[in-house]
Amino acid sequence: MKVRPRVTLSRVGLTFSTRVSTARSLAGRYVFLQRRTALGQWVSLKRVTLRATSAQTVAAASFRFTLPRGTSRVRILLPQAQAGGGYLAGISPVRTVVR
Repeated sequence: MKVRPRVTLSRVGLTFSTRVSTARSLAGRYVFLQRRTALGQWVSLKRVTLRATSAQTVAAASFRFTLPRGTSRVRILLPQAQAGGGYLAGISPVRTVVR
């Protein structure tokens, strides 16, 4: 049975933060910041490496990224290859960002 990691995305100003919760640490693995295009496709904009946190089951990253002007729908994708055996790909809830 495979389990989907819990992935979150938050934003304060120009800084985005993501957290990934699993039964084992994913520090050193990477996630992608993705933006939805007008055609409904998801395009990867930035690759971000996760770091360890004080909670051994949580990996996190903070990063800056400037989105184009207007409204953007963004999410974080943890590919299945980065999640490892026993895990499915993880996707954060979609966030709407107005710039």
